Amino acid sequence: MASFIVLTPETGPGSDHEKTRFIRDGFSLIAFLFPGIWLLCHRLWLCGIGALMLQGLALELMGVRSQWSAGFALLLAISILTAVEGPMLFARSLLARGFVTDGLVSARDLAEAEDIYFSEIADSNSADIRPVERDIHVVKAGSGHSAAVLGLIGYDGGR
Repeated sequence: MASFIVLTPETGPGSDHEKTRFIRDGFSLIAFLFPGIWLLCHRLWLCGIGALMLQGLALELMGVRSQWSAGFALLLAISILTAVEGPMLFARSLLARGFVTDGLVSARDLAEAEDIYFSEIADSNSADIRPVERDIHVVKAGSGHSAAVLGLIGYDGGR
């Protein structure tokens, strides 16, 4: 199971569902394979440019016979750091742009996380409908837990 941080615009999730963002907390394979490009695509300009410059330096080091291992280690470090911390860096940038942390959803994939989150919003209006029992865990931001956490740590019952 993965955990997804739910970020909503300041207007709230009810007014514009399309702008609600679900960010998976964990390792990102795409960010590992293409760290600089991934950062630039998520509008993390300074980090993306820095990562591309460091990748260029690492490739130059790999071209020198005696410095190949140092270049490879630098390239691997950039990839791992971006893959592990990139999603939370993206979440922090959205928070700086005015998004609000609305909760943390534990689900198997993004589609299930969206179903769980939006069904909880719809169920708040109709209390007589019995919810479907699933192996899930939803933590709202105001429940005493910190929903936007830097790194791979999450909430009670997490990984």
